[in-house]
Amino acid sequence: MTCKWSDPFSEHVLIGRGLDHNSLEALQRANEVEQFIIQF
Repeated sequence: MTCKWSDPFSEHVLIGRGLDHNSLEALQRANEVEQFIIQF
């Protein structure tokens, strides 16, 4: 019961904060680049 409610809710919170799909992709890419730099 909580899963049905919390999933749309968390999605709504993300949208409310302005984190659309493109922003999330950009964050993931930045994270990968950061880890790549840490390796060297």
